[in-house]
Amino acid sequence: MPRNLTSLTAQGVALLVLGVGTCVAAWFLREPVVLWPGLFLALLPLASWLVLSRARPRLRLARTPRPAEVEAGTPLDVDVVVTQSGAAAPWPLTVTDFVPTSFGRPQSMRLSPPGAGRATGATYQCRPQRRGRFVLDALEFSTSEPLGLARHRTRPAVRTEVLVTPRVFALETAEGVASGDVAEETSLPHLAFGGPDDVLVREYRPRDDVRRIHWPSTARTGTLMVRREEQEWDPIAWVLLDTRPVAAASEAAADDRFEYLVSLAASVGVTLLDHGFEVGLSTPDGATFASESRVHGTPSRDWLRHLVDARPTVGTMATAVSAVTPGPTGHLIVAVLGRLTQGDAMALSTLGSLRHRCLCLYVPVSTPDAAARADEAQAIDLLTDAHWHLAPVTVGSDPAPAWESLSGALTGGRR
Repeated sequence: MPRNLTSLTAQGVALLVLGVGTCVAAWFLREPVVLWPGLFLALLPLASWLVLSRARPRLRLARTPRPAEVEAGTPLDVDVVVTQSGAAAPWPLTVTDFVPTSFGRPQSMRLSPPGAGRATGATYQCRPQRRGRFVLDALEFSTSEPLGLARHRTRPAVRTEVLVTPRVFALETAEGVASGDVAEETSLPHLAFGGPDDVLVREYRPRDDVRRIHWPSTARTGTLMVRREEQEWDPIAWVLLDTRPVAAASEAAADDRFEYLVSLAASVGVTLLDHGFEVGLSTPDGATFASESRVHGTPSRDWLRHLVDARPTVGTMATAVSAVTPGPTGHLIVAVLGRLTQGDAMALSTLGSLRHRCLCLYVPVSTPDAAARADEAQAIDLLTDAHWHLAPVTVGSDPAPAWESLSGALTGGRR
């Protein structure tokens, strides 16, 4: 659509057709008395179109989302402000924002002219359902003359970016998974600052005892530092996210299945980061990402922003596992799988033999294929023998009960 367009409305077109038809009938019937009303009816919408095309309102539009970064499924408020920079016809304005499909229906607002040099506005609310980086640029305002026979529409260049992060399920009830067993956790490399008195220091964390603040290191680095206890360990967790298309390509709702897996990974990562873990992400294509809760900033936000760009990839779970195996043992491993097969189980079982604490959330087979069900059952047996704890989840369901069952299994059956 052109950025500026003046056109007749349905009423204007109907009146024009009626007027032209009346004129034609008057001509054939040789009835001058009928001709003049026909001319009036035909010229009225044309006059409205001419007046409106010349009396274009000089307006500036601005759009501001609150907030500019929102979680999928949560409300988003959008402020639209209209500023009139010059005199215009005092006719009501209709502002329409053609938001992306995942944001809902187009939003229309009817506003009164603000007056020369003044501004008016309105706020609408939408609820993005899909994660992603969205650009809102289809904002339109229209005005019509009092008879409603013509309408002028303008689409100014108003570009607004909105970041929609994955949905995060609340998993705080499963304290056992997050707290873990410190006896089996491995230490992380920590910052060393050139002096023997600074060897066992780290950055301050919430709930640290203020009596352990190490002031010389704090003054030297400009960051609040505390003494580390020699027996203190920093917990590490890995999330293995199944991003293979094969995991979601066998069902009609393949996209929903993949989005659910991403939400599971986001939820697990945020929960572990909130409990002080350093969390790494590994995918079948070999890509990795790490978010550390011990550094300043917002690690959960960084984790979610990274998952905004998650896309289906090629590869195997063995490739995802290879990012974990070179490191020390005793980590917490959480696998998020779209489908569980024997091949996946064989690759994952190596982690159970390395004294890692291994958990698995997987979407069970939903087809009546007996071979697929048998393959899944054998994979479950293989992982169970390798000291994995598994819990099935259904696409779209709340994973908190499954996560809590893993927590109970982990705390009740430590090796």
